[in-house]
Amino acid sequence: MRKKKYIICLLVLLTCMFSSAAGVNKMFVQRKGEAGWVYHIFPKKMPSVNKKIKNLNYDFTFTEQSDSVTLIATVVINAPLKPNSLRIVSCGKLSEYEVETLYLIPKGSKYEYRLLAKLPFEEWESMYSCTSPYKLNYIFNDGSNFEEISFMYSDSKWKSKRKYLLIILNTIKLNTGK
Repeated sequence: MRKKKYIICLLVLLTCMFSSAAGVNKMFVQRKGEAGWVYHIFPKKMPSVNKKIKNLNYDFTFTEQSDSVTLIATVVINAPLKPNSLRIVSCGKLSEYEVETLYLIPKGSKYEYRLLAKLPFEEWESMYSCTSPYKLNYIFNDGSNFEEISFMYSDSKWKSKRKYLLIILNTIKLNTGK
């Protein structure tokens, strides 16, 4: 009887592990080429802090050759302003990065931006080492008008997102020897 319970517990544990791993495998792709490893984490949505603004659509791509992570995000705002920077608040630390506009499209009375920012791998890794969610703040400015748009996960969503990204980060580190 005791052996039967042990086997059942082991099967349940293995099922949980494999279903969790299957979930992670659907979140990214990895390829190795002449320039080293490339990891692309598929697009996700991050809630806007101001509910009047649409959620952020974003994805990450890590390239071993540059040892950096590219964050590409779609941001929709109410006025045509120049994007200046991305501020990331994580673990009580503020980091700021330049943003590049990939495109701007008028969408009715709003404006959709596709923005790119490059982060060092270590910064990206530190964003997920924190038990509380990081916050992305996009800064827009045209000289006379200033707007800061913020995005952040709730604590409950963060636990799930963080768990999977830590597995992906570990995979990157194991494959690249970081």
